[in-house]
Amino acid sequence: MDLLVKENKSMPVKTTSMDELNVLLNKTRWRLAQTLASSPDYPGSLSKKLGIGEQLVYYHIRKLEKAGLVRVERTEQKQGGVAKYFSLIAPAFAVVARDSWQEQAAKGSAVPAFLRDFVRNGTPDFSIIVGSPDPHGPNRARARDTFVASDIALRLGAYCKTTLPVTKLDTECREADLHTNLIIIGGPITNMISERFMPDMPVRFSERKTIVSDLSGKEYSDPTNGIIVKSENSLEKGRKILILAGISLSGTRAACLALSKYPDMNFRNSYNKDAYAKVVDGIDLDGNGIVDDVEVKE
Repeated sequence: MDLLVKENKSMPVKTTSMDELNVLLNKTRWRLAQTLASSPDYPGSLSKKLGIGEQLVYYHIRKLEKAGLVRVERTEQKQGGVAKYFSLIAPAFAVVARDSWQEQAAKGSAVPAFLRDFVRNGTPDFSIIVGSPDPHGPNRARARDTFVASDIALRLGAYCKTTLPVTKLDTECREADLHTNLIIIGGPITNMISERFMPDMPVRFSERKTIVSDLSGKEYSDPTNGIIVKSENSLEKGRKILILAGISLSGTRAACLALSKYPDMNFRNSYNKDAYAKVVDGIDLDGNGIVDDVEVKE
């Protein structure tokens, strides 16, 4: 089994051994890793934050450093000595239970036509933008659908050879980040980037929090309704915007499920074949309260 470490868009995936993965399974080291994922820190400060002895912090930091999971970010003079600020090498770790992951990805099935704008020659050419789980935007909303982006990342990652997609919070995005191919998860209330591009879409959300379609003239209001819309990026010629969003969490789940489960679907609108715009309805087939399939509405 390999531990895959995703650092950034230009950094290839790094694999480490199962022994190194075991380093993170220690409760104290995992707490240290979570703390360092937020911001770099030095052992003295970590000792106070976590309520453990400074020598114990040093011991576990050395274990993490030896495994290649943390690194020295910078040094500072403190109380007559030099304090080393450590940081986690990546904000997220993914475990793949297949030794030949990279080779299998290279040999994987061809990228579906709908997604070819986003994966070129086995390399991801897009950013996934999710709403922040913290209160933000004019509505002080919290996004609850961030986790569904993992399905999209895994689906598109299957077509990538050496790097994985980059995911950013809407609150982290700057103007320069928007001039590329974007996959935006969530509606305009919880995702400020979705709010920015939504008015340009032929199927979009209204002020009444319903879905309105210029293509069919219909309006949808069920919480399980969602949209999959691909359009030109109005900020950058030749770049695309793909929005996956729902009226509620169930609707967003339905939109993401449609793409991850049925990537070969014809995503052209039933009323206008020139537009990539689907409205779907989430279905709970097994009756456990979670959307697990979709029905196309248009």
